[in-house]
Amino acid sequence: MLRIGPRALALLVLAALLLAPGASGLTVQRMDLGELCRNGHRIVRGTVLSSVEGAIRLGGARIPVTTYRIRIDETFKGSPGSAKGEPVFELRTLGKAMPVEVGGLVRAPILADLPQLEIGASYLLFTTRPERVGLATTVGLGQGCFRVQGQAEKETAANELDNADLFRGTRLEGVVAPGPVPYRVLARAIRDTLADQGASP
Repeated sequence: MLRIGPRALALLVLAALLLAPGASGLTVQRMDLGELCRNGHRIVRGTVLSSVEGAIRLGGARIPVTTYRIRIDETFKGSPGSAKGEPVFELRTLGKAMPVEVGGLVRAPILADLPQLEIGASYLLFTTRPERVGLATTVGLGQGCFRVQGQAEKETAANELDNADLFRGTRLEGVVAPGPVPYRVLARAIRDTLADQGASP
């Protein structure tokens, strides 16, 4: 019978999280809006209220985690959470791993591609379904994390790939150039895509 050590078990769980639909580890598949919507367990726009660094024990290994508390400003998919009457939810994701120095060489952490959210900033987030230990991530890592900026009615949104391939295969392909897109255009496209997919908030 094959026996798996605690550290190997922890790595397998991390791999399962990163290789879940919407995330593929260090080589991330380019996704369009339809794929982001299909793989998103929850799609919300929110403002980051707090960020707490911590760790969990998993299979004998200590895994860094970051818990973001996010005020929900708009819900596209998934049940809105609440705390003390406020529409909020917690996103508990893998934390920022520190580089490791081995024999004079500094090795970059394997999880360096995970988005880091800023307190007070506004984001449109496509998040995966939490794993058994409560960890989730943004779909396609930086692809499912859109920073929303600008004044009301002139807000724009862009993900970490600068919206590359976002509207591939849609009526907006060739009409909307890569780069920040008006938030209202993106919000409407998400609602239309979810309706076509038969998904509801």
